[in-house]
Amino acid sequence: MIALILPGIQKKQADTRDRIVSILTEYWPLTTKSIYAIITRQGQDITYQAVHKNIKQLLEQGIVVQHKRKYYLNAQWVEEIKKFVLGFEQNYANPNKENELTKEEKIMQALDKEEITKKQPQG
Repeated sequence: MIALILPGIQKKQADTRDRIVSILTEYWPLTTKSIYAIITRQGQDITYQAVHKNIKQLLEQGIVVQHKRKYYLNAQWVEEIKKFVLGFEQNYANPNKENELTKEEKIMQALDKEEITKKQPQG
């Protein structure tokens, strides 16, 4: 199964893998050196080795593919993202009884929210 991570919306909060995916949505094919240069120009303090390690992880997850030492987003992963987003959009655009919580699930959700609220620091 292909990993389903989405690139970070806000670049300052994105981790390195998110940044690499975001970069490869705009520019391709790129070498590790090119990706590293773009990331450091964006102001992230990171080593070349860390960029290389993250690219290897993306390769293992099936998100990125390599051809002649250059990297692209995996077209199959892009298609999976597209299907996921379209399905998500359809589910929220056409709510039905099957998507609604049962009475017991609503009670558990309320209890969970109450518990989370209790654990938050009082300001």
